[in-house]
Amino acid sequence: MTTYGYSLPDPNTPNRHSIWFTGGRIEPNNESADIISWKKLFTLHPPKHSFGEKAKLLAVKLLMGATVPEEMTEDGSMEYTFTRPLGGHGMAYIDVIYLDESMRIVRGHRGTTFVFSRVPER
Repeated sequence: MTTYGYSLPDPNTPNRHSIWFTGGRIEPNNESADIISWKKLFTLHPPKHSFGEKAKLLAVKLLMGATVPEEMTEDGSMEYTFTRPLGGHGMAYIDVIYLDESMRIVRGHRGTTFVFSRVPER
């Protein structure tokens, strides 16, 4: 799963970035057996939603402008977007603990530590 978004420096706290989430992409592992199972699950037997799940999906669409994937690409991936990004100053943030050209270590607003490495450009 890949999450899309952006961050801006927090105006009140040094080394803090506020985060907004704008969407993402879900996809199977690259193993051929995983891709076959993934496609079978999401194309042959799409998930059935209960009334409560349908209500939650409607709320997400209305409140956040979420788009739910309607189709799957050839590689099995599906993308979703939020037209009203989630987050903001004081709601979702990361504190930068370490940063260099290839790695960033941050602590999220709930205390979780994340380590990111830069993906080489293709």
